[in-house]
Amino acid sequence: MGSKRWIVGLCVLSLFTATAWAGDAVETVNGSAPAQEAVTTLSTSTVVSEIQPWIHGDMPDEMKVRLEAGFDLAVEKIHEVPTCSDLFETFGADPLKTLQTGLYFPINSHRKQKAVCGRAVAYTNVGAAPTFLCREFARLSTERAAMYVIHEALHHAGLTEKPHDQSAMTSREINTMVTTACQL
Repeated sequence: MGSKRWIVGLCVLSLFTATAWAGDAVETVNGSAPAQEAVTTLSTSTVVSEIQPWIHGDMPDEMKVRLEAGFDLAVEKIHEVPTCSDLFETFGADPLKTLQTGLYFPINSHRKQKAVCGRAVAYTNVGAAPTFLCREFARLSTERAAMYVIHEALHHAGLTEKPHDQSAMTSREINTMVTTACQL
C-alpha cells in the first residue's frame, strides 16, 4: 500500500513540475511577446480553421467549391474584421457559431429554381439554419460568395428583410452593409 502512495505522489509531483516547466517555457516568444498572446492566437486560429460548412451531398461540385472558398473567406473576415463580427451583435448571436451551424442545400427542384433563383442567389428563412443555393452561386467570385454566406448567416441569426418585413432593409441594402462592414 505504501508503494502505491509513493507512486501516486511521484506522478502528482511530476505533473506539477511539468506544468511549471511548460509555463516557464512560454513566458516569452522570441524573447519579447507574451506567451499567452501567442497561445491565444494559435488556439483561435486553429478554431477558426476548423470551422467548415455543412454541405448537402447533392451539392454540385462547382457550387461546393465556390461555397467552401466563400465560407473560408467569410470566417476569416468575421474573425479579423471587428465591424464584420459586430453585425451579429444586434441578434445576440456568435458569428462563428452561426456560420458553423448553417446547413447548405442546392435548390434542385425546377419550381423552386424558377420561383427563387430569378431574383436571388441564395435564401434562408429568418431564424433557420438551412440556406438554399441557386446554380448561379457557382459563378460568383470568392468575395461575392463570402458576402452571400455572411448575408444568409445574418438571416439565420434573425435579420429580417423586405418585403416580408416592411421596416427591414432590402436585400441590396444588406449586401451593401455586409460588403462595407466585412471589407469585401
